[in-house]
Amino acid sequence: MIALLNGGTLSTLQAGMAYLSEMIDVSVEYEYAGENISKETVYDKLTPRSVLKTTAYTYNQEGLLETETVNKAGITVVKTFFYNLDGNLTSVDITKMEG
Repeated sequence: MIALLNGGTLSTLQAGMAYLSEMIDVSVEYEYAGENISKETVYDKLTPRSVLKTTAYTYNQEGLLETETVNKAGITVVKTFFYNLDGNLTSVDITKMEG
C-alpha cells in the first residue's frame, strides 16, 4: 500500500506481492470494491486455505485510502490516513490491538 501512497500504481503493489510470494510459499488473493482493493488475504501454500494475514481497506468519498486494517497472528493493526484539502497525505495514526 505504501507504493500506492507514494505515487505508485496497483501493478507496483501486485508486482511487489508477486516477488514476495516467490520468496516464501504464499498465495495472495484480492477482493475489490469498484476499482479499489477492499481486501487482501495471504494464504500459506503448504497448508491449504491456512490464512496467514488479512488486510482490509476503506476509502473516503474522493477515493483516497482511509483505513488499512491488518490481522495477523491474533494481532490487529489499524492505520487511519489523513489528507489535506489537496488530497495529499498529511499523517497516519496507527493503533495496535491484541486478541
